[in-house]
Amino acid sequence: TSWYNNVAEKYKLERLDYIENDKLMGSNKVHNQIHFFYDDEDGEASFSSFVTTFKTPNYKLIERERYIIIESIKGKKVRIYANKPKAELDGQADLINIMDSLKRDIKVMVHRGHSYYAMNTIDQIPNTTKIVFLGSCGSYNNVREVLSRTQNVHIISSKQIGTMAVNNPLLFIIAETVREGKNIYWPNVWIKLENTISKNTYAMEKFEDYVPPHKNLGAIFLQAYTNIVSK
Repeated sequence: TSWYNNVAEKYKLERLDYIENDKLMGSNKVHNQIHFFYDDEDGEASFSSFVTTFKTPNYKLIERERYIIIESIKGKKVRIYANKPKAELDGQADLINIMDSLKRDIKVMVHRGHSYYAMNTIDQIPNTTKIVFLGSCGSYNNVREVLSRTQNVHIISSKQIGTMAVNNPLLFIIAETVREGKNIYWPNVWIKLENTISKNTYAMEKFEDYVPPHKNLGAIFLQAYTNIVSK
């Protein structure tokens, strides 16, 4: 026990179970998210379901030609930019321009597509991003690539099949937590998500393979290793 305590003290990591609300707000006091959707067989269905998830009194939808903006109208300012799947290339180019105009002050980066598109999203992750959500199948295998773009990031991934039945409720809970001015505590987020999808047998089955940031042992090890070799 003493040895483990000494190692933990020597090689400290930022907490991976908790993010303060202030750290999720940008320099302009806006919480910005970027969501990349892709024009494949699942893209349109995932996008449509995602938009429907945010059709609540706390948000408004702003339509643009190739992308949408979902913006909170109560509480803390949350602004989500997502390209339309049918406008994949031009829509994502628009989002990259938006990121540049915001000086890449993006707190959440989301990949919503198959695993073979994942690197396209990962390559755009700003180094100040706090949460990376990899919504593709087997996304756990991309942890190292994410950490090569940004350190001390909280990564959500799946070891098997990613599904919108889990992704959309989870993304909504994250946005709502920020909008309400609360800190994100991943064990509580996971409990809330489980309660939300508990009646959906398919979602619960796939949910078992999702890895929350505080239990992502691969990410924890790589972050510790990077901290050691950089000293």
